[in-house]
Amino acid sequence: MDQTRTLGKTKLKVKRIGFGVNAVGGHNLFPNLHDETGKDLVRTALDGGVNFIDTAFIYGLGRSEELIGEVVQERGVRNELIKK
Repeated sequence: MDQTRTLGKTKLKVKRIGFGVNAVGGHNLFPNLHDETGKDLVRTALDGGVNFIDTAFIYGLGRSEELIGEVVQERGVRNELIKK
């Protein structure tokens, strides 16, 4: 079974399972999730082969994107990662 799919009309290949980060960066629904825990969640997803992360500015008012950026920078996986 093919483990990737082409994203829309692009030539980008994404794994069949992505990672939604609504809770990362704190949020009114997840106020007790600390930054380091959120970064650990992103690290775990990347370690599991995820290359598609679903994020939005509304998730922690941009904090989720900042934390994802910190993990991407420490891992050096910018070119291998797709975010929505």
